[in-house]
Amino acid sequence: MRALIALSLFFIWALVSAGSFSTLYGEYRLVSIHTVEWFTVSMFASYGFGDILFLWATRHVGIPTALALASSYPIWTGLFGLVFKNEPLALTQAVGLMMTVAGMVLVILHSPEMPIYSGQSTLKGSRAKGVFLGFAASFFWALNSIAVSEAAAGTNLPVSNTVRMGIGLIMSAAFCLILTPQARLLLPLKEVKKYFWLFAMEAFGGSAFYTYGMTHSTLAVGATLSSLSPVISVPVAWIAGWEKFSPFRTVGVCFVVLGIAFLMSGGVNH
Repeated sequence: MRALIALSLFFIWALVSAGSFSTLYGEYRLVSIHTVEWFTVSMFASYGFGDILFLWATRHVGIPTALALASSYPIWTGLFGLVFKNEPLALTQAVGLMMTVAGMVLVILHSPEMPIYSGQSTLKGSRAKGVFLGFAASFFWALNSIAVSEAAAGTNLPVSNTVRMGIGLIMSAAFCLILTPQARLLLPLKEVKKYFWLFAMEAFGGSAFYTYGMTHSTLAVGATLSSLSPVISVPVAWIAGWEKFSPFRTVGVCFVVLGIAFLMSGGVNH
């Protein structure tokens, strides 16, 4: 459903931007095989197998621990940029990256437990298996960041995102049919109407900003800044009264803010 809604909205944006179907057709003809291949890797590593690994990890170690493990992916992304893309990290940036990830882990591990995951009785299998799956998810999430930075560079943003979401639509349906053939592919219409605005903001708006950001920053900076949702949600939850003040989460947020300050000392292209 995320991919379907985002695909529809990106297509409307691409058509309005092009002005006519014939012009839009010309834009699609400019999309290279290289772009399609990297977007396929991106969606396999995110909407496809990467998210499946993360959800499997939550069954063994719970949501906070699985998210903390998977959120280490900016480290792998930064290392890839350093080794393969000649994106050197100054000492202060390397320290900032580690501080940011450490702060995110601290925030996540001290998050209020969701009721359905608060007891060990809800978890299945071994903890070691969950830890392995969490780290495996972090690898695939890092691969998604790398693939998007490669695929979207120099492309028309709405056009390239329709390609990405079209692949995601096929990928999600294929994994669903393979792993859970009895499950439905789409949410009930009532649920879609209720949460359409949320799908639109996350899948459409989030993807637009994400692809732009990953092509206008170094891998380390882009991946780190795009992974901060657990941290950003903390002050929002405090202000809204959804959570009680937590000293550990406060320290984690401070680590993240300071880490980003170090990391941003030279990581944005334009």
